[in-house]
Amino acid sequence: MLPKDGFLYPHEVPKKVSTEAHFQRTWALYRAHVLKSKIEAAVQGGKLSSTDASQALHFLLDKKGRVNITPFCLGFMELRKDLKDCKYFKSACAALTACDISFGLSKLTAEPFESQFWNQYDTQLALTEDGLHEALPSILGHSHHLSHGESSKQLAH
Repeated sequence: MLPKDGFLYPHEVPKKVSTEAHFQRTWALYRAHVLKSKIEAAVQGGKLSSTDASQALHFLLDKKGRVNITPFCLGFMELRKDLKDCKYFKSACAALTACDISFGLSKLTAEPFESQFWNQYDTQLALTEDGLHEALPSILGHSHHLSHGESSKQLAH
């Protein structure tokens, strides 16, 4: 017999995040935005040094500002021995700890490490589509107020 605590009423079931490709690109921007915000808050709260924050972001973000969690996951699982003494990797670990982001990765599943990380990240931080819509103006900056033509001109410069 299952306990009543194991059941969810229909209104309690969390909304599924769309798997549509364009939405997933926006979702990735949202994840990066939330991560940067959490790291900034940890610096402001004194949980993380600004040096560790900048080194963590250098390690976790690619040149376009997208989160590339693969090297971190490989280092965390000790599959990349070269990261053991890397100051950027250590700073990334410190940043995630300061942001109260904890996760466990397993080699005993076919699910890629990145998917394991992101599923836990989304759940821990309670990321939702509604949160994405609220954060969208700050993710896009002021360009959401511009017409398509004006924003295209601005991006070209």
